[in-house]
Amino acid sequence: MNSQEPPQFDTTLPGQVVRGCEADKITEEFLRRFRNADPAKIPSNVPTACMLQGRKGGGIFQSPKFLGKKRVFFFLESASLLHSADPQAVVNYLAQREPWEDYDICLFDESYEWCVGLTHNDDIIVSDPKEVFN
Repeated sequence: MNSQEPPQFDTTLPGQVVRGCEADKITEEFLRRFRNADPAKIPSNVPTACMLQGRKGGGIFQSPKFLGKKRVFFFLESASLLHSADPQAVVNYLAQREPWEDYDICLFDESYEWCVGLTHNDDIIVSDPKEVFN
């Protein structure tokens, strides 16, 4: 992960920045589990959020099972930035961000059992192989 100061955003990102070795460990494990692409077939610049296999999940942010999580990780891959946030703070951020803040974002928790990807095209993909949200 990047040890420099994080970039500035028009809308404040939710939660607290996770830095250093802790951020590296978390993102490496996340990418190992959810970036299931053959590097020979998929360019490395394709964001993980755009590669997730799962269902369309527009209602996930109203789900008591999502909102009931103690914390989620908010991974902004293009900036190599990881935050730890309350799920409601993430929902508030998504409602308040500017239209041009169309980042590819991955949300997951310490279990690594699920991931919600938000793409720059406003697609919401829920990768939930263990059916945590069912």
